[in-house]
Amino acid sequence: MPNFAILFILVVELLFLDIQNNAHLYGLTIFNKEIYISQLADDITLFLRDKDQVAHALNAVTAFSIASGLKLNVSKCEIKCLFDSDDKEIENIPVKDCVKYLRIHLSKNHLVRQHLKFSPKIKTTKTIFNNWLQRDLSTLGRVLLSKAEGLSCFVYPSLSLCVNPATCKEINKTFLDFIWKN
Repeated sequence: MPNFAILFILVVELLFLDIQNNAHLYGLTIFNKEIYISQLADDITLFLRDKDQVAHALNAVTAFSIASGLKLNVSKCEIKCLFDSDDKEIENIPVKDCVKYLRIHLSKNHLVRQHLKFSPKIKTTKTIFNNWLQRDLSTLGRVLLSKAEGLSCFVYPSLSLCVNPATCKEINKTFLDFIWKN
């Protein structure tokens, strides 16, 4: 791992500690553990109990930015309220019904979540499979391709989100139609 990556991880860990120890910030309590922040590389999610804490969080991030030289790209910031909110923005940050984090759409609406995450993948997979069907592949070849080209793109979102039975059936049908040339 290059030295700058290790240095970045160490510096961002300081942001985590600052937020965790900030007297004005309260995380969400899940299974008796208070969760403040989720970090993966430069993607950061803050879990705050109420909208009044957003200003305190921004102050902490601003102080961190001044000390570290790392800047928060406010134009990429979004707020997702766990409960219904009439706010359109909080501290000049838009409040959204659905946000995208690590390529996963997060929404309270189960149908919206299913549609945004799986419908494009199913459509793309069908297109890829139809292109492969124009070649004379054996059944074994189609099985191998279904695993390599198709299955791999459904594993991550399926582990991250609840998949409804209708979506599972559609994915299964897509694979079976490809394997058996239907």
